[in-house]
Amino acid sequence: MFIPRSLFSSAYSHLKSHAHPSTTSVLILCALDADSLCAARILASLLKRDYILHQIKPVAGYQDLEKVNETLVKGNEELRFIICLGMGGLVDLSAFLELSRGGGDDGVECWIIDGRRPWNLYNVYGGGKDGDDTVATRGGKVIGGRYGVGDSVGGIKCFDDGDIAEEMEQEKGAFKALIEMPEVDDDSDSDSDDDDDDNEGEPPSEDEEGDGGVRLDLGGERKSSQNSSRKRKSSDELMDDSDEEDRGRRSRRVRRDSDVVFISLVINVLRCP
Repeated sequence: MFIPRSLFSSAYSHLKSHAHPSTTSVLILCALDADSLCAARILASLLKRDYILHQIKPVAGYQDLEKVNETLVKGNEELRFIICLGMGGLVDLSAFLELSRGGGDDGVECWIIDGRRPWNLYNVYGGGKDGDDTVATRGGKVIGGRYGVGDSVGGIKCFDDGDIAEEMEQEKGAFKALIEMPEVDDDSDSDSDDDDDDNEGEPPSEDEEGDGGVRLDLGGERKSSQNSSRKRKSSDELMDDSDEEDRGRRSRRVRRDSDVVFISLVINVLRCP
């Protein structure tokens, strides 16, 4: 959710109307740079003038942010506002800060005042209270009059200097389409099915013959070996038959040749004086 420049004064009026008058209900998280420190000094003087109790906590990194969540945010029923100066725009703060509260009460409202880019789209368009299902109710522009910047306390609100409203319409449509996409199951089942399909028809390996493994069916091998022996036997018989026929032809040819030679010899002998 984001607040345009025209509603900055309404946002501060919203904070004054919902801040607790006697307890520290505003927590300022400040990055360790010159701009953030100067902004924290200005905001602290403004809160002091309006008699709003607050606490300033410097944050050097994400580990410090997690420590702040454990020590100052989690379980703090008096806390109503968290103001992030110079930090929080790049990450989804709902993953670092526990902003929701049980029992149906309003959660902690988190303001992000950060000049770093790009914006995290979950903060801009999906930073509503827990339990909202659609981007239309969770994100988008905060509308309302002087005290109407959010009807109740809760959610993440980014202070927009014009970039979100004017230049991020395509990102908004893409984020909405991404949220509305159905969830996809894990690929483990499909991968196992693919592996089973790939291994189907392949004989088991020798390692699978042990205890608890897959037994090899040797009947098919015996049949195949018998068939191959029968084939070899039939081929040998055919070879023997063909060899006998060849020997018969050669013997008959030799006999014919010998007969011719004998006849010629006899004729030659008879012609001799």
